[in-house]
Amino acid sequence: MLFFGQQKTFIFVSFSMSDEALKSYLLNLKAESQKAGAQLVMRGLINNSFTQTKNKTMELGISFDIDPCLFEQYKIDVVPVIVIDDKKED
Repeated sequence: MLFFGQQKTFIFVSFSMSDEALKSYLLNLKAESQKAGAQLVMRGLINNSFTQTKNKTMELGISFDIDPCLFEQYKIDVVPVIVIDDKKED
């Protein structure tokens, strides 16, 4: 995740999205997210397989973090979702 001051921007996505939608969304968003300081986040692996996930990632040409805890923290049940968190930490 990238920080602007204390602000964190997360873009929650999932491999449950169609390949066409995911590829289009992620490739377009990848360029924009780098400019905006956002991070793409997935809940987990495809079929709990690093190999399948790596292959799909390479096929789509994307990079992302896997962090199921962020999905829980922000109560993300559907994707795509953009969260901008500017809460101050104590």
